[in-house]
Amino acid sequence: MALKLAIVIHVEEEFDWHGCFSRANNTVSPQHTLINTIEKLLAIGTKITLAMDYAFVSSIEGKKVIDHFLPLEGESIEFAAHLHPWLTPPYQNDSSLSTTAASFPCNLTKELEFQKLKTLTDMIERVSRVRPVTYLAGRYGAGVNTHEALKALGYKTDLSCSPYYDFTPLEGPNFSSLTCKDYLKDSVYYLPHTTALTSWSSILENWLNANPQTFFHHSNRLDYRLARKLLGVRLDRLSPEEVSSEQMQRVFNAQHKQGQDKFILSFHSTSLIPGATPYTQTKSDVDRLVERLMDFITWFYCNHDGEAFLPRECNLYSGKLVASKNKKESESVHMASNIEEEL
Repeated sequence: MALKLAIVIHVEEEFDWHGCFSRANNTVSPQHTLINTIEKLLAIGTKITLAMDYAFVSSIEGKKVIDHFLPLEGESIEFAAHLHPWLTPPYQNDSSLSTTAASFPCNLTKELEFQKLKTLTDMIERVSRVRPVTYLAGRYGAGVNTHEALKALGYKTDLSCSPYYDFTPLEGPNFSSLTCKDYLKDSVYYLPHTTALTSWSSILENWLNANPQTFFHHSNRLDYRLARKLLGVRLDRLSPEEVSSEQMQRVFNAQHKQGQDKFILSFHSTSLIPGATPYTQTKSDVDRLVERLMDFITWFYCNHDGEAFLPRECNLYSGKLVASKNKKESESVHMASNIEEEL
């Protein structure tokens, strides 16, 4: 089976990365760099998923981006949903500020999470004339009620899981015991963001990525922290944001060894604006980020005969597998019945 790479851009406003979740921080600057970067990526054969939040979709600049790429939607571009709850109606109160806990969609009530996601879904459909079927929770904030909301609104693919990461210190979800394994639940296909624990010891690296729950259970112990440092253990997401091209290759290789055949490379649209995220403070930082991005994708295509894909395609593929499995089971039963009749 060919290895597949999805490029997912968290497309959003220039919010406050220092933790002030205010509806007033909803600026969407001109997106020339985003459009130019996507055009460069498309030129080398990629497919791009734009996971868009409410502030972006409802802005003039966001609509320009959507209109620019609308002719390619469904082929090399996918419009997906990215829920920032503090910016998405309906609002809980009159205050423009939201708590840190409420910045994670999974911490909302079941009804409020659903209503905000419905508002975002309807807005994306209204502006783009395409109803999104792929979802990425803002701040990776998926929880116990998210699945039912996705089913009710017709979503087919979820990208919200960030394996090995624990966001509980920020009052968010805990994915530290989960791996990058993708799976189908009811009608929703779950495709985690590609992350990996890497080490100069390949044996340890393989064990860590297969057994994260054991490692993180003891992660606060002094001896574990010391061993982690000595063995060069680090946790990274497959992203050009503060991750070198070489380290991105290590992340990919670590998960490839685990049997993964689908990978997500992601970054924030605002990282293409100097000073808008911690990852790029200057134009030179932005240029280096784009260079790392292009280098890794070129390496992936050249060294692994890889293919580009859109996350929405995963559910179609999984459906074919299920149908094929059911067909084989049916054929087996039919064959067994014929054998019994002959005997």
